[in-house]
Amino acid sequence: MEIRKLLRFFLLLPILVFAFCISTVQAQVRVQRTRDVASKKVIGKYNLVVTYKFSFYYAFDFDIHHLPDSKDYDMNLLEIGDNFSRYYSEFADRIDTNDYKNIINHMPDADPSAFMDDDWNKQERYEDVYLNYPTSGSLLCRTMIVNTEYEYTEPINKFSWNFGDSTCNILGYDCKLATTSFRGRNYKVYYTEEIPLNYGPWKFYGLPGLILKVTEEKGMFDWIATNIRQCSGDIHIYDPSVGKTPGVPEMRVKKVGRKQVLKMEKMIWTDNIALEVMHGLTPPKYYEYGPTNERRPLTKDNWKDLNSPLIPQLETE
Repeated sequence: MEIRKLLRFFLLLPILVFAFCISTVQAQVRVQRTRDVASKKVIGKYNLVVTYKFSFYYAFDFDIHHLPDSKDYDMNLLEIGDNFSRYYSEFADRIDTNDYKNIINHMPDADPSAFMDDDWNKQERYEDVYLNYPTSGSLLCRTMIVNTEYEYTEPINKFSWNFGDSTCNILGYDCKLATTSFRGRNYKVYYTEEIPLNYGPWKFYGLPGLILKVTEEKGMFDWIATNIRQCSGDIHIYDPSVGKTPGVPEMRVKKVGRKQVLKMEKMIWTDNIALEVMHGLTPPKYYEYGPTNERRPLTKDNWKDLNSPLIPQLETE
């Protein structure tokens, strides 16, 4: 199996080692790492779609103060309907669709993310955010961690906006500046009153116009609109009761609190093996360590040798 990039290698390393160790004694059980397209449920209609390029740093050397030379990025879609919106990763959605096609075409070992191999800075993020859903004023977030989709709801944040004099033009729209703070980070935001909708990427909301650009103060994250389309289509959410692709485990959706999700996200680089075990996977007995691929027994004392590089979180509190 080709490992597309270093980050993907670190995130999958425990499972790859585990599969290697058991391959000679038993058949490998499929670990569902994508969402089952057969479980898509229509919950409404959209009439406007905004595409954002979401760029972010991954600190490969485990040091938040020493960043890589370039950012990774994901292409995100914001689907806006009359009453609510859905924000999600276009890359992740394509991977889900490709995985589904591979399974029904009896090619379960085909790489569903092969379309990303042309650019090592492409990186999907499995997080969907619904604003004003399931009820007006509420936010629903779905985050895929290991083999489970975690769901939490909370009130839409009431941002405290400070308005500035700076302006810019994005995609032909005149935009105005606003600044805000949100859960440990400071942001500069550009919005356009020419599209009088108070939505934006991710959880940003509440300005008198569509948000087209967001920049985090330290440059860790930024969003920029690359396309706006007036079109119609279905807004989806994944619901295992709707359907299931034959041959794959049923999607696991679990309702938790936001702080629980943040804690598990942090475990990706602080205690990766424990996170896998938490999700019902058995760790390998041995692993290869260092440039010489030294074979070492895996114990709880050295689990952290298989941790992933530091992945900065959008929310720090």
